[in-house]
Amino acid sequence: MKKIVIFGAGNIGRSFIAQLFSKAGYEIVFIEIDSITVEALNSYGKFRIEVKDIHSETIWVENVRGVNAKDSENVRREVPLPTLLLLLSAQRQFRTFMKILLWVFYRGERKIL
Repeated sequence: MKKIVIFGAGNIGRSFIAQLFSKAGYEIVFIEIDSITVEALNSYGKFRIEVKDIHSETIWVENVRGVNAKDSENVRREVPLPTLLLLLSAQRQFRTFMKILLWVFYRGERKIL
């Protein structure tokens, strides 16, 4: 199965983007700072999106899991093999995610968080 790694499991990552890649057959791995979100992703392996329009719709996004962004080793294990990597983050979290990415790609030995 193809894999996409998404940094940020917020509104953008868990709605529109994840839905598209799930339908295309990707495993979706979220790198997320919020441990409650990570636990929920791993417990259920899926989540729902409620589309509110003239005709409401419930969409299930499956084949998902989460990795805590503060767990540098697990992040490092996920990043080398994805088919695609996306960074979807609020501005306040962008710097933290960039530090993690730099550490992963340059294989720094220092703890960054």
